[in-house]
Amino acid sequence: MPTEQPRSLYVHVPFCAHRCGYCDFVTTSRSPELHERYVAALARELEFQGGPPPGGFDTVFVGGGTPTLLEPGPMESLLRWTGSVAAPGAEVTIECNPETVDAALAARLVAGGVSRVSLGAQSFSAPVLATLERRADPETVRRAVGTLRDGGIERLSLDLIWGVPGQTPADVAADLAAALELGPDHLSAYELEFKPGTRLAHRHGTDVDVAVGEASDDLYDLVVDTLEAAGWWWYETANFARTAQERCRHNLAYWTAASWLGVGVGAVGTRPGEGPGSLLRRANLPNVPRWLAAVEAGELPPARIEQVEPDVARSERVMLALRLDEDLVVETRDVLDGIVDPGGLERLVDLDLGTVETVADADGVSRGAVRVRLNRRGRMLGGSVGTLLLDP
Repeated sequence: MPTEQPRSLYVHVPFCAHRCGYCDFVTTSRSPELHERYVAALARELEFQGGPPPGGFDTVFVGGGTPTLLEPGPMESLLRWTGSVAAPGAEVTIECNPETVDAALAARLVAGGVSRVSLGAQSFSAPVLATLERRADPETVRRAVGTLRDGGIERLSLDLIWGVPGQTPADVAADLAAALELGPDHLSAYELEFKPGTRLAHRHGTDVDVAVGEASDDLYDLVVDTLEAAGWWWYETANFARTAQERCRHNLAYWTAASWLGVGVGAVGTRPGEGPGSLLRRANLPNVPRWLAAVEAGELPPARIEQVEPDVARSERVMLALRLDEDLVVETRDVLDGIVDPGGLERLVDLDLGTVETVADADGVSRGAVRVRLNRRGRMLGGSVGTLLLDP
């Protein structure tokens, strides 16, 4: 196994009271008596994967599912454990559904070292929430924000979803206004995905243009326009921060192609592979009984293991980098090795999706690399730009 240890940890807690109609995450509504066993098994799996790095993880992200659905005892056990493997000053994030929030939970999170809460608001429109099959109503979302703030949570992110069938531009504008009024530090505004196998896709199909019409581009414009006008930084395709310090450090590790460990049923992690530039990607299978049985028997849980070859890893880094509000530097070897298509660079400029400039060293001498800077339209079409650059 490679000796380099990732500095970020993703922890998956699958328990949910209810699966929303658009959700295709690994979730289960199994009995609370599994909670304590599950949390204990998370700690064991981490040890089987090599344990925390020296000094602890720089970021820990507890996602789900609904992690805050855990019973108080298991929740405290989880927080003691995450606190024990986190470095001093680490960003420790937990996802939270509004209907699970009360003063006791907020106090428990603060005492347990949680520095950041990601709250799944999704919308402040009752009809939109009903379409998404969310349990919380708009007032529950607002109360949850107030309770978390009053309880001492200093960094708060809100999730919003746009592109919901029946949702109008006025609905999206109202959602953004309501979110900003609550004073979060970070906003994630995701376009709704119609994932195969979900109830939403069963009702509307998986073709967004058919399900939503041609409004999605206009809604995306509305989201970006509104938040940028309010002074927010559009730092990633679907993510906005009030200041640079409020960016999600954990997710930045994903987008900059850093390594991370993933523990829990269905969790994914990636770390350096055996060969230079390669990656080893591990995805635990989405089966709670099999995951639990393996870990409690002292074994790594069943997983799909993928050896990502260096060229594929380099292509993935390009795609991820295009999500960020940062320049992409294409080295000469990226072109010579066929990772980036030089014709794609030319087409990017011709299509007015951004600029391509030669990179010079400190003495002004070209080092053969180019800097790609996407404009607004290029950023909104980031996936297509990636295809343009990577596919000759």
